[in-house]
Amino acid sequence: MKKIALLLLLIIGLAFSSETTGFQVTFVVDSLVICVPVSGNENEFVEITDFPRELSLNATIRVEMSHEDQGLQSIQNTIYELTLVRNDGVVSQHVTFQSPVQIRLPFYGDSIDQVVLKYLDETESPAVWKKDGLSVVSINTDEDYLIASVMHFTKFSIFQYQDYQAPLIEWVKLNQQMCSNGGFLTEQPHFSVAINDQSQNDSGIVAYRVSLKNDDQSFEENVSGNLANISNTEVGLTINSVLQAGNYNLQVAVEDDAGNVTSINWQLVKTQAVHVSSLLVGPNPVNINKSNIHFTYDLSQNVDVSIKVFNVAGKKVKELNLSSGVVGASTGANHISWDGVDDQGNKLSTGIYFVYLVADNGQEKDVSKFILMVVK
Repeated sequence: MKKIALLLLLIIGLAFSSETTGFQVTFVVDSLVICVPVSGNENEFVEITDFPRELSLNATIRVEMSHEDQGLQSIQNTIYELTLVRNDGVVSQHVTFQSPVQIRLPFYGDSIDQVVLKYLDETESPAVWKKDGLSVVSINTDEDYLIASVMHFTKFSIFQYQDYQAPLIEWVKLNQQMCSNGGFLTEQPHFSVAINDQSQNDSGIVAYRVSLKNDDQSFEENVSGNLANISNTEVGLTINSVLQAGNYNLQVAVEDDAGNVTSINWQLVKTQAVHVSSLLVGPNPVNINKSNIHFTYDLSQNVDVSIKVFNVAGKKVKELNLSSGVVGASTGANHISWDGVDDQGNKLSTGIYFVYLVADNGQEKDVSKFILMVVK
């Protein structure tokens, strides 16, 4: 009968009891490589790397008696329970075996870097997963692996848990509008930040810090804290002081308990002058029969806004007017949409159009321009 070997490459969390009577190991499958014999030769294997990731492997090791001598730990009467469980809880494989074993543990500081479990077959070398990638190497010395008498044709590589997936900063909003680098500040802005940590391999604790300070660092306000088991969680920073004109630096940093960090460092501006920036009109070209026309832009303050659209003959075909402080006429990022119907009630014809956006606070104005192509 042909033997089939399954090689499981695992990243796990190791939790050792403070007592010498036992320890427990929990496995989480990060990647699986299935090796099967080919051409009837048990020494030749084909690797299949696209194995379903929705499977997880749980294991418990109970130690009834143990002692340690210069890194060599002898464990007697050890019961190994290995259960392969799907996400829906259905048990697809269950293996139990018992044998006196000897474990040679390579120590690096206070942590265990790797332990390899191999069934007793001196013709095979144990397989080890390297931390710098999912590559398999052979260890030929008996000082780096565990030897066990196991009536099961499976090898396991066991590693100290490490999480490499950093938490995400999904978005940053200023006064409920999307914010971006180079945007404008209100006098008393409120920032909200969406944080997401999708890693399943750590405790889910994420530390965060949100701060706003000016260039000479004479002003700074911040908020920080810890979040547990987060998923699309929002944190906020409200500036209670009235901001003076100048350049400001917004910093957001989030860090999980494995030390993975995600951060942003944006330059924002508070100005007394009327200013329009980042005008975009799209889609461009736009098919009027299939899509509305969208205008996005940044304003330095609450102002009256007018958007005028001219055809190539210089005739104004549409004018949109917005009062100061309403949606589309507020400090920071703005977005409005238009259905492409002109002032006569007709859809725009195919052609080139010129868009003029005018921001006016009653004392000064600023104008931004854009060229739009319409197709049908």
